[in-house]
Amino acid sequence: MNILQQIVVRIRGRECEKLVKRTGSEIVLSGPTIVEGGLSISIGNFSNKIKELVNVPDVAVALDDSQYHLCIAISDMKDDEQLKNKYIAIRLQLVMAFNQLRAILGSIKEEPTEELRKQLVKWLRYMNDLHKHSISLLDPETAVSGKSGMTIEEIRKYQGINEFQLQVAVDQIKSNS
Repeated sequence: MNILQQIVVRIRGRECEKLVKRTGSEIVLSGPTIVEGGLSISIGNFSNKIKELVNVPDVAVALDDSQYHLCIAISDMKDDEQLKNKYIAIRLQLVMAFNQLRAILGSIKEEPTEELRKQLVKWLRYMNDLHKHSISLLDPETAVSGKSGMTIEEIRKYQGINEFQLQVAVDQIKSNS
């Protein structure tokens, strides 16, 4: 079972929930975890070594807000199947982003290296653009899609999923709603 299918299994039929808790300099990622257990990271422990970790809480909170609002919108949506499919697909990608972040932060906690720092910077860049895409779906009048650097296809490729896998996951989520 691939990671996208595992996410579908864990979020299907659940209520909308926030996945990120931020308290001071600490960020706690929770929710439908693929990696066993939650991960709690004190940003203060890392900020002296890896400057990019300071940006993680802001991006993670923004992603979490987007996935939560998409979940609420999906619950209320009855008429526009095409838009509902887009909402579900973006939400799945946002939840997948938290699992990617957990893996990167867990590795950094074990052994901070330059390569992991680069992976974190790349994750921040891609997920910031994914957040912009989610905003443009939720509020088309603010149209940030022209401002984002990567297409949704490039973001999917970064996440290691393709359009077919995502569509199968969307169909599985819809079959339970």
